Amino acid sequence: MPPAEPVEGGALVEYAKNLAIATQEQNVLAGMRLCQIKKLQKKIKEDCKESISLAHKAHKEAKALQDKHLKPLEEAEALIKGALAGFNAEEQAEGIAVQRTWKARIVDESKLPEEYWGKVPNQEKLDAHAKFNRDSEIPGVEFYEDITIRATAK
Repeated sequence: MPPAEPVEGGALVEYAKNLAIATQEQNVLAGMRLCQIKKLQKKIKEDCKESISLAHKAHKEAKALQDKHLKPLEEAEALIKGALAGFNAEEQAEGIAVQRTWKARIVDESKLPEEYWGKVPNQEKLDAHAKFNRDSEIPGVEFYEDITIRATAK
């Protein structure tokens, strides 16, 4: 019986797709191919291990550096957005967009009317109600304005 010859990965996939084992010889050959695949997988993993490890280490270091610089900027952004959201201006500075959306917050599920229930409270239906009927009342629910500030870097 001839030994399993090394073949390119794509050829092995085609071989495996068309594999039909009907004889002992085909069974042995398929087993040899499987062992060959496992051996190649192991070698590829070993050959790439150092490069992957170095790349992973470099990624972690770069991410830590990025986070170190971004954290104070993100904190400042959140504080400024909070201040902007608290100021009810007619017009914002260029590059600043304010989105105001009325939403519903469940404060007491036991008082929530049945029409707003499925398996769980239907938040989407409550938010839709808040958007168009914010001055109305639903037992167990309060309506509030969610303010989102967006800034563009130009």
